[in-house]
Amino acid sequence: MAIEVTHTTIPALLKCLRDGEWLTPEFQRDFVWNTTAVIGLINSIIDAKPIGMVTLWRQENHSDLELEHISVPDSHPDGVRYFGDKTTRKGRFFAILDGKQRSTAIALAFGGLRAHHGNYKHSGRYFLNVAASDPLDRVKYFPEKQVKDRGLDVLATAIGKGFFPLEVLDPDQVYGQWMDYTSKIYKPEFYENSQLPSDDDLQRRYNLLKQAFDGIINTKLAVYVVPETETLGSICEVFETLNTTGTKVSTVDLIHSWLYADTKKRSKVPILLRDEIDELGELEGAIGWSSSRERPELIAQFAAATHLALDNKPDPRAVSGAKVTKITSIRGPDLLAVPDIFWERYFDRKADVARFLGDMQIAVASGPFKMSQSPYSFSTKHVGRDSDPHLERGRNGTTLGSV
Repeated sequence: MAIEVTHTTIPALLKCLRDGEWLTPEFQRDFVWNTTAVIGLINSIIDAKPIGMVTLWRQENHSDLELEHISVPDSHPDGVRYFGDKTTRKGRFFAILDGKQRSTAIALAFGGLRAHHGNYKHSGRYFLNVAASDPLDRVKYFPEKQVKDRGLDVLATAIGKGFFPLEVLDPDQVYGQWMDYTSKIYKPEFYENSQLPSDDDLQRRYNLLKQAFDGIINTKLAVYVVPETETLGSICEVFETLNTTGTKVSTVDLIHSWLYADTKKRSKVPILLRDEIDELGELEGAIGWSSSRERPELIAQFAAATHLALDNKPDPRAVSGAKVTKITSIRGPDLLAVPDIFWERYFDRKADVARFLGDMQIAVASGPFKMSQSPYSFSTKHVGRDSDPHLERGRNGTTLGSV
């Protein structure tokens, strides 16, 4: 596989995200970083430290995924606030396979993305606090109510209090914006009673402002670009390779996206894979084994093992338009081939799946234990071979077959 390795800058990234050149698979894992994590990333950018990488999949002319602009939850009619116009899409665009969290954090910090309703988590703004003497306090987040109460939505007031908005108003004009900041820091009219801070303090403020500007301009984000000729199956192989090199990614996001899209077309109750996994994890026997946050791929592998064990089973799902004749493993590409009709029945029988997991724990240790306590969780996937012999009808009454 010929993966292109390149890089991008913060302003260029913001432009790609806002213009819809970089898109995320719809119904992928929601943004889960908190403000502390976002501030940590901002500090790394200011210090020009490595900030990781993103993995993109080129999507010209086709896409097996439903894609959308990055977003955060909001009271907007769509239930989210998109970054940029969600209806726009470049002729050349890419799916963000890994890096949605990092990209969304950068849009929040530097792009002005935020929820407009104050009751939502990401409804505030990020500022550079040049008045701070402690480097740990140089980046501040304020909820929107505090922004307005402190007058920080007015640039002159914010500068007088030592706060400079980190939002880049125009990625093509970032240099001019920050040069304007550095000129205003020395103007008495921006300070209370026109009283400038001491010369030493002004110099320190200027140095911090310049350091932040240099970081925003010069920090590079590594980018891996997978060619459009690759299939979803080969993308899973990429994920497995990334997992062995320290970047935690999962095929579950891909499965979640296509499974929702496929079941939405013909069912009033489309499958939200991560929600179903969490609901399963609340049942006795599956507690500690089924979580959308901790190794969710385990449940997908259990499902593939169960499908593999059946004598009469629904045909595998086509992956990237290519017919799959048989599921033969519980590796990434075969996980994508488990058909939606089987997933429906699998989750309709959550109690049975939980019972199988509980029986496995009793057989191994004479009592319950969690997946995190098992050094050989991979070997438990044979549980599918002991499945109920009557996995027959899905939520739409469709026959699955029996062992």
